[in-house]
Amino acid sequence: MAHNLNLDWNCALELEWARLGIAPVGHRGFCCLMLARRLVTETAGHPLKVLKEHF
Repeated sequence: MAHNLNLDWNCALELEWARLGIAPVGHRGFCCLMLARRLVTETAGHPLKVLKEHF
């Protein structure tokens, strides 16, 4: 689970695996940012700080 999993997976993990010359480990998993975009419509955005203040 991650908030903004696409960023973590594509911009951090895949680059690091490529640098190390190893195959990807695990599965993408669950993105709570995507869930927040679907369910939390009353906020201007969905960064963790905004969600924390809202809840």
